[in-house]
Amino acid sequence: MVDDKFLPMSVEIDWEQQWSHHAYNFRDGKAHIPLTSEITIELEPGPGFGDFSHPTTRLMIEMMSPFVANRSIFDIGCGSGILSISAALLGANSVYICDIDPEAIEHANRNAAVNGVLIKETQPKSSDLVVLMNMISSEQEIAWAVHKVPFSILITSGILKADRSKYLTFARSNGWQVQQETELDGWLGFVFKENHK
Repeated sequence: MVDDKFLPMSVEIDWEQQWSHHAYNFRDGKAHIPLTSEITIELEPGPGFGDFSHPTTRLMIEMMSPFVANRSIFDIGCGSGILSISAALLGANSVYICDIDPEAIEHANRNAAVNGVLIKETQPKSSDLVVLMNMISSEQEIAWAVHKVPFSILITSGILKADRSKYLTFARSNGWQVQQETELDGWLGFVFKENHK
């Protein structure tokens, strides 16, 4: 018999309170994020990363906006669904998501429903993809090893400026060619193409 006084207590997080302190333009129980002058994304609070308060999320949306219309998107580490939903609202043909956290997948699906868009929890078969990865570089290495797919455009963020050289060594080892580099508040974002030899 196990004495439950030695078992760790589960901690309930009040996501609405958490998001009310940090999420962008939080009102009526949701974050309201303007993508364009005509399009606003609404996000319910939850465990998935991405409430538009972090510089990396803002970098990703800025960098991906010109590339997503009429394309297939694969959001690796989708978190709250902010990037995949934004891609759908900006005209993507199809959007695929994955995340190691099942609660994040649930959160992303709830937010997709709030915004009236469809996201799919499968790995895409198309090689003409725009791939999104917004996570720290060590997590990207793990995620890419699992979900490596051919792509037309790869957009990443989550890299501290101090880690630039190491990250670009990782990128080159995977055959990624830098097309664009952007910085915001000490964080870097990149747009890559595949180096087809």
